[in-house]
Amino acid sequence: MEIKGFYEITVKESKFINDVRFLRVNFPEKGAVTIHIYYSKLKERDILNIKSEIQTIVKLSDAALNLLEEREFFEKSLVVIFSLMKNHDSLVITDVGFSYESIDIFRVLMKKIIENFENKCIYFVRHKNEKVKVNFTSIRNRYY
Repeated sequence: MEIKGFYEITVKESKFINDVRFLRVNFPEKGAVTIHIYYSKLKERDILNIKSEIQTIVKLSDAALNLLEEREFFEKSLVVIFSLMKNHDSLVITDVGFSYESIDIFRVLMKKIIENFENKCIYFVRHKNEKVKVNFTSIRNRYY
């Protein structure tokens, strides 16, 4: 069975994913990958290569990134998740540390990025409620 794509799930649904085949990212628990620690272990050359690959896929401008209040964390998250996707088939990622705006942008970018990987999937756990909705067309026009 092929599982591929980007899926948003609730915190409650994420608790049912206990399988070791799913790498947990950004969770405050033992065995989970933390963004800052993993990023700090990457070599500068690898970071630049990953950023270049991401730019090739999504063409996100510096001007667009500067609008995000947590730009550094957002960029590190993209690099870490892209790097992890190269070695793991399934990731479960939380939205902890992301603002509402960056969650919406992250969702759009990850959907584009995941298309470039064969048989890979990301489960994105939404802790924050979805009262704030952003028009994806305006995001695309604004950031690409």
